[in-house]
Amino acid sequence: MIDVVGDRKLTPMLRQYADAKAECPAGSILMFRMGDFYEMFFEDAVIGAKLLDLTLTTRDKGKDDAVPMCGVPHHAVRGYIAKLTELGRTVVTCEQTEDPKLAKGLVKREVVRVITPGIVLDDEVLAEITHRPSVQVTVPGPAVRGSAPHHGPAAPIARGHPLLPVLDEPA
Repeated sequence: MIDVVGDRKLTPMLRQYADAKAECPAGSILMFRMGDFYEMFFEDAVIGAKLLDLTLTTRDKGKDDAVPMCGVPHHAVRGYIAKLTELGRTVVTCEQTEDPKLAKGLVKREVVRVITPGIVLDDEVLAEITHRPSVQVTVPGPAVRGSAPHHGPAAPIARGHPLLPVLDEPA
């Protein structure tokens, strides 16, 4: 459990955030669910505010060691995640894993998803006009030599379009 960041002793909620952040890949941005918002804190807030054109604010306003923060409404988070991944950032979401009405003390949260720039699995964040090329290379092994060539999946992945035609094995 992380209790201190710099010289600052963390509140229980910020300790929970710091623990979740410690699970994240280096350089990723953690979106931490707090009620109806996904919040970013510390360096993630500074980066997120700049990249997403959000207002950067702080916890403990007026203190020298105030914690930078910014956030987005939960119902709009997919669009913000899409923008961050389009800019080459990895985004990690940390969700509330228990009903806040039933929680005793701090609501339990867990890292539930890592979204990387190279893989977008959510059709709602893919622009209809965006061309996302995909390539599949299949090298037949001994078990398939002499049988019909394997051409892979029939449907493109993530609206990808094949860049190369399927080539049969040389005779």
